[in-house]
Amino acid sequence: MKKAVNWIINFWLDYASSGYNKLKKNDSDPEIDIILNTSFIQSLNLDLILVLIFKLISFKITDFKYMIITTIIMIVINYFWYNNLSKSKKEEIKNRIPQFGSFVYRLYALFSAVSLFIIAYLLR
Repeated sequence: MKKAVNWIINFWLDYASSGYNKLKKNDSDPEIDIILNTSFIQSLNLDLILVLIFKLISFKITDFKYMIITTIIMIVINYFWYNNLSKSKKEEIKNRIPQFGSFVYRLYALFSAVSLFIIAYLLR
């Protein structure tokens, strides 16, 4: 279990680092953009899990306001987590070499969005 959790943490750190490396060339403050983007993709994944759980327990959803709430919660969590890191840890994250190319992470982001909408539509 610990190995799976470490893999997930490293995946998200690589995801953020991949975006940071791309943005730092053109953006004066890419950190907030990375926090927002990473939080949004994480919230899509969490929303997909919630849609499946709600369907399994036969909980009828009349609207999807919880999706906005999960996005806001993920932004707050990631913002505070990042701001509580030491300066050296922040630099270590920024200088990470992602395990996969940025194309893989962009494809993952697209897949997360598309799969949520397809599953939500099919299970309505």
